[in-house]
Amino acid sequence: MLGPVLAKGGLVLEIGCGSGLLTKYLVGAGHRVLATDASPAMLDLARRYVPGAEGMKLVRLPDDPLPEADGIVSVGHPLSYLDSLQQVEASLAAMARALRPGGVLAFDICDHEWGEARRG
Repeated sequence: MLGPVLAKGGLVLEIGCGSGLLTKYLVGAGHRVLATDASPAMLDLARRYVPGAEGMKLVRLPDDPLPEADGIVSVGHPLSYLDSLQQVEASLAAMARALRPGGVLAFDICDHEWGEARRG
């Protein structure tokens, strides 16, 4: 999916990088990656695990601004950790605004209603 981003040397913005497992794969494939996470501890791990990333940044959705990118990935359900459906929707809108024309947005998410039904 990110082939066109790689071909033009575009920037991949990773939302919720955690310890950097996907970050490492993307950097290893030749992508320029700005990895983000809401946890300073996870960013510290990712910095040590993937020294070749273009950058690491603390970002808490939906409120923190996102830099423009040619590809945005959010894999491993980081959007599922938000507190409400409204926060998920606001985060997706922010990601769409940050995506440059012709860019690629790839994310996964658990079904919100399924999660609500099993709360507690």
